Amino acid sequence: MAERYGAADANPRDVPRAAPYYEAACKLGAAQACVTLGRALAIGDGVAKDERRGAVFVARGCDLGLGWACAWPASHYGSATAGERDLETAQRLAARGCELDDRRACTILGGVHLGGDGGEAALGRRAYDAFDRGCILGDGTGCGFAGALLLAGLGVERDLAKGASRLERGCDLGDGFSCWRLGAAFATGEGRPKDVARANVEYTIACDKGVRAACVDLGVNLQWGIGAGADLERSASLFGKACGAGDGRGCRYLGMSHEDGLGVAKDPERANALYEKGCGLGDAPACNGLGYDHERGIGVAKDAGKAAALYAKACDAEYARSCANLGLLTENGSGVAKDLARANALYEKACRLKNGPACTYLGVNTQFGAGAARDPGKANALYAQGCDLDHGPGCSNLAYNLQRGIGMAEDRVRANAFAEKACGLRNGRGCNQLGVAYET
Repeated sequence: MAERYGAADANPRDVPRAAPYYEAACKLGAAQACVTLGRALAIGDGVAKDERRGAVFVARGCDLGLGWACAWPASHYGSATAGERDLETAQRLAARGCELDDRRACTILGGVHLGGDGGEAALGRRAYDAFDRGCILGDGTGCGFAGALLLAGLGVERDLAKGASRLERGCDLGDGFSCWRLGAAFATGEGRPKDVARANVEYTIACDKGVRAACVDLGVNLQWGIGAGADLERSASLFGKACGAGDGRGCRYLGMSHEDGLGVAKDPERANALYEKGCGLGDAPACNGLGYDHERGIGVAKDAGKAAALYAKACDAEYARSCANLGLLTENGSGVAKDLARANALYEKACRLKNGPACTYLGVNTQFGAGAARDPGKANALYAQGCDLDHGPGCSNLAYNLQRGIGMAEDRVRANAFAEKACGLRNGRGCNQLGVAYET
């Protein structure tokens, strides 16, 4: 009877009249009736829309053995708003669907495990197993996640070749994320022979499928002629595509293109508007770029206070260069109150985040007791960190102290080695130190 009023052939379609019959059939164990009623409620097809109630009926169809019906309610309970979210039910339904060989349910189960409390190794392994099962059953998204976990060694032993194979299968199944990550594997030579031209092919496929990061990566390679001839106009167009789709990194790169006139008109004001958009989308380097232009008055009014605020935002997001830039403003009292101790704390954070100049700046202040206890030995360790990160002044400062035995034993051979590195990094003081050393 329900099918009679739910169909549109012999009788006029009358979903409200069919609904109670479907509900009665569902209660009597008719799985298909549960799903049919649940879908109608979920989308408001002929009945008042009630997604929560719809999920209940579709979930019963899943429990009654319709594996293909498990994925949607599992996703609903896993992603619903805080008041209705029920990860235990989501996991149960996804596991049921996966047991019944529904590929999408397996991938959803992997997602539930991956978001498990604490990110424990056991959960990571369960996540991988579920994603991999989804992949084997033909779900491209499952392949993408399984491949990513294999490449990173998260919850499973790292296996670059197998990870790349999973990504390749995911890409073949139409998953754009898999194509993007496969491109990165070719770009870095992880799991596949290094082949940047092939990487660009995979980035193109992924970009066409709407993966914004792939558009940016392809744009960067085309801007610099990596793996293909340079194409500045296409590069800028790709950045624009990603930015328009809400990718902050794409906005930043398009801003840089406008700042330098690469493939688009040189326009510092437009560049800053794009940096601002990218910053708002959570791209810390875009915040830094906008801060830099505010600090120097490039395309905007010079405003050290705004620069400091933008650097602080990016530094809070762990962007090392911004921490160092804010440290310099704080040390000089530009846009913010002068505070050497605070400046050193910012340099320390930036140095920990692998910013070479910050290690050197902190080293100078530590050597001379500016906002910190005077400690030439600790200063030398900081100069060494800066030098290891290819900051020429860090190398030349360390060479100077080694030549004179400041904070460590005098060692002219090592001093010359550091001066040579500084000179190679285009540090004039390092070149001069070498010249003096060879002259004397």
